[in-house]
Amino acid sequence: MMAALRRSLKRSLSKKRSRKRSQRKAAQNTRRLKRGTKRSPSKKASKKKMNPYMKKMHKARKSGAPHFMHEGKKYVRKEMKTGMVTYARA
Repeated sequence: MMAALRRSLKRSLSKKRSRKRSQRKAAQNTRRLKRGTKRSPSKKASKKKMNPYMKKMHKARKSGAPHFMHEGKKYVRKEMKTGMVTYARA
């Protein structure tokens, strides 16, 4: 009698576990599906406006200027080992 009771308890526990497992898997599948579904086209992220120094530096870099002035300070062209051009305060 006790053995039969133990077996029935084991079965009920395993059913609960399997139900939980299947519920978890179902939730994972729905999450996966949600990620893969079509989304409404989002607005293109606008670029952050450059500050005045960066605008001047960008313009100088594009034109190949040897230097540029910003707020009364002179910035001189320097080239890095990698070939990247920067401007340092003179």
